[in-house]
Amino acid sequence: MIKAATGLFTLIVLLGGAWTAGPAEAVISPSPLDCSIVGSSCTSLSGVGQLLFSSPGNGTLIVTYNAPAGFKIVGGDQFALNFSSAVTGTLRVSLTINGGLPATTTALIAPQAIASCSPCFNFLLGPSFVDENASTGATYVFTITGDPDLSLATVVPGGALNLDAELHLNTGGPQGVSVFAAETGQTSVPEAVPEAGTLTLLGTGLVGVALWARRKSSRFFER
Repeated sequence: MIKAATGLFTLIVLLGGAWTAGPAEAVISPSPLDCSIVGSSCTSLSGVGQLLFSSPGNGTLIVTYNAPAGFKIVGGDQFALNFSSAVTGTLRVSLTINGGLPATTTALIAPQAIASCSPCFNFLLGPSFVDENASTGATYVFTITGDPDLSLATVVPGGALNLDAELHLNTGGPQGVSVFAAETGQTSVPEAVPEAGTLTLLGTGLVGVALWARRKSSRFFER
């Protein structure tokens, strides 16, 4: 009995170590652009793509926009976010489009008006930063640094319309239909998933416990 208990304790310790010892991975939170800013109000919107928020560690925030076919970022006030009060000062932002060479700029954290919503956002990049000649259906990756408090949790709803992210999009090209597409709340961040090796170890341990319990049970009934 003592040996079995010792073995079970060892198994629990090993499982706990395997569960926590894996390498840290970026947590990703997908968010649909589900709202169109029109006349200081939000109307339902779909089909214009999603934003992916990831943070490889505190101090860096990455926002990826995978534009669907026929859409691209254009015009003024092209990219905007609301941050919590933990983020202050000037941030550094770099952008790659379809994996190309990055452009870098700085942006001051201050209230900003977009469309008819004033002030909706405390961070934005204007038309001189995003290349309007990019093809539709491109992948835009914004990497934001400059504050040690930057993380997924620092992107929050704000402004008069309670929005936390916005892109200025259009369909087809410079003459296409323009829309300020916003997101009205990030989806919850998924919990960390155990690695395959951890699951294998867990399964092996549970099988061992079951066999031990079965042997103890059979011995009891033999008496």
